[in-house]
Amino acid sequence: MRPVWFRLAENKLGRRVTEKIKTIRSFYAVDSVQKQDKTTKLLAETVEFARAQLPYYRDAISSAVAGKVAKDPRYMEEIPVLSKETLIQLGEELIPRSVPREGLKRMKTGGSSGASAYVYYDQDAADWSSATTWFCRSLHESLWNNLHVHFACDFGEEPAGPPTFQQRLHRWALNRENVFTLRFDDQALERYLSTLKSMKPRIAASHPSTMYSIANRAEQLGGDWMGTMSVFESSGERLHDYQRAKISEVFGCPVVNRYGLAEAGVVAYQMDLDSSDMRVMSHLAHFKCEASGAVEDVCITTLRNRAMPLINYQPGDLARFRRDSSRELHISAIEGRIHDQFTVGGVTIMSHSLMDVLDHRVGGVKEFQVHRSRSTNHVKLLVVPERHLDSEAVENAVERYIGARLPVVVADASDLVRVGWRQKFKHLVDVD
Repeated sequence: MRPVWFRLAENKLGRRVTEKIKTIRSFYAVDSVQKQDKTTKLLAETVEFARAQLPYYRDAISSAVAGKVAKDPRYMEEIPVLSKETLIQLGEELIPRSVPREGLKRMKTGGSSGASAYVYYDQDAADWSSATTWFCRSLHESLWNNLHVHFACDFGEEPAGPPTFQQRLHRWALNRENVFTLRFDDQALERYLSTLKSMKPRIAASHPSTMYSIANRAEQLGGDWMGTMSVFESSGERLHDYQRAKISEVFGCPVVNRYGLAEAGVVAYQMDLDSSDMRVMSHLAHFKCEASGAVEDVCITTLRNRAMPLINYQPGDLARFRRDSSRELHISAIEGRIHDQFTVGGVTIMSHSLMDVLDHRVGGVKEFQVHRSRSTNHVKLLVVPERHLDSEAVENAVERYIGARLPVVVADASDLVRVGWRQKFKHLVDVD
């Protein structure tokens, strides 16, 4: 249920979210055959648009293959994969010349499944992403309490003075409040817990590692924490079974999972509380997969973003797919997508909080990695710059926001360590 403020804000800001929510509801109200037909049509239109607008896709996709895809999506197998490395290399070359650069929204990927990349959205694509989130959450909302609480990084820089009318309208429209997090020591966790308890939201959304830490602290403190929130929505990283169980046990609420990408929005969501599987959002993205239940590379084509269409894009994640009796596609498990936690100077830090500080308060950081010594446990922060960076200035900024001083090394991408049999990128690595 969206408050009336939402529609007022839409009119004032020129957004088109409500009409898209209605379209999404209609999309999922039909049978699986009709949905597949609609997805195939969107897929064919996206492939043709990309071929017509972008040299990269014109070279990669022949007209014959595009014609076959329009009849059967399985022919996506004949289109080359777009890796995250290629996306980083091409960058703005994947924005069609016909798309005005003014007003485009730039998103940076989180880096939990590889080095970060930039992706661009126009307003229409951003509205499709917002509409998808609203549609998904509406499945777990209540007529009487629709408050959403979002956990965000705390920079300690709340604006002085009363909020403007537009700020108040935005908050009322979204019916959303923020809990700001940065540190994860016991005192900080108790503060987040107290704030959450006082709000009693319908849906609280955060990284599962964040809520798992809060749940553990609540359990240590004792007392009754049931009803602190009605639903916990996990996002941003892999949700482990032990995290789901602990959060549900401590707060007495269901835990719903979602799989979202900065590159595409929410592309899979747990719609049914009786099943932990996430249903693919086939109105927003097409997945190329075998759906055999085995682990596969995630490979998607975005269907609603003309500012930067991504075709057969592999973000670096691994997943297990299955089809139900109606041939609907589900994700039964996401592999990888793990953020890290480490302690320096008595301060416990999450890698996603450090990422927010570097992205939004330092700036100019293309990638970062924390190296921890196996022998001494000492840590240092490697930053790969987009432009000139002064290591001392970065150290000062991190200390100001995080509360701990990390030695900073301005490094080259080749200095970053990749781990595991897939040579994956991680934000925290142990080194000799």
